[in-house]
Amino acid sequence: MLWGLAALLNAAPLIGPFLSLLFTPFSILYTVAIYRDLRQAAGGAVDLDNAWKWPWGIMAAIGFLLPIAGVAGAFLLPQISTLLQQGKAVLEQPGPSAPPQPAEPLAPPPADPTPQPQRVPEESAEAGQADARADHSEPAASEQGRGSPEPAPTLEQDLVVWSMPTQGMGNPFLALKEVSAFGHNEELLLVVTLTRPLADYFTAPEQSQEVTLLLSVYLDTDMNRETGGGSTAVQDGRTGYDMVMQVVLAADQDRRDGRAVVSMSRLQGYAQTTQGSLDNDLIAIDNSILRIRLPFSRFDPMKETVRICLQGHGLSQLTEDKVLNLLTTE
Repeated sequence: MLWGLAALLNAAPLIGPFLSLLFTPFSILYTVAIYRDLRQAAGGAVDLDNAWKWPWGIMAAIGFLLPIAGVAGAFLLPQISTLLQQGKAVLEQPGPSAPPQPAEPLAPPPADPTPQPQRVPEESAEAGQADARADHSEPAASEQGRGSPEPAPTLEQDLVVWSMPTQGMGNPFLALKEVSAFGHNEELLLVVTLTRPLADYFTAPEQSQEVTLLLSVYLDTDMNRETGGGSTAVQDGRTGYDMVMQVVLAADQDRRDGRAVVSMSRLQGYAQTTQGSLDNDLIAIDNSILRIRLPFSRFDPMKETVRICLQGHGLSQLTEDKVLNLLTTE
């Protein structure tokens, strides 16, 4: 029973070896009692000269050292394990590699004296060229005006394109996809592409209204930010626009068709002065594409370049400014 109790105490973590040391005197007394009982049962004293003394001494020394070794091992083994793991990690690290050699400097390319044409994004350029090629083909049936076909922009002409966000806060039937502009034959050509055909809007009574603003185009014709004005709808600090072109959609009362009306106004500060509307033959609707031709005679004053930005239907911000070269070489 005494040995069993000592074994249970020794099994306790950390303090077990210390508690088991408390039972060592009781174990010695128990051994002495057994010795006395055996001596009395033998009927006399034991001849110690004939007994083996040294094995008992060794066993006594081992019994004395075992608790000390157990306590020392409990403290030292975790530290030894940590040192072994660190040494293994150091041995597994790769040796130092040779530093990379610096690459030889590349010689700068020779300057090309030939001026390069302005680079236009591939998708936008293809869309603009496709629209222009459609104008050279046989004119499609248009709901508004005959409208003479516009020529395709060549390399000598500048083309600016705005990719509009297709998800706005306005009517989904009037979501703009892309707007492009270029100059040709004394006219500024504006191509407005929607995500859906305009006929879907005109013929949907639950969607269409009698008059809806589709697009506002702000033009800085004199390229002077000190003159003109800015947008009254979006006052973001940008000024210097001399004119604003507003594209309005007007649905028929019977909701069977509709047309586009383009009005021009002069800007002075945040005030607008109306300058009339464009003729119907300068506006053409073809499925989801609206084409507008603005004569240069409307520009006052007229410069070689013009700064343009847009505000589409349902959008709360103006697009980025783009500078367009109007005077192109035939």
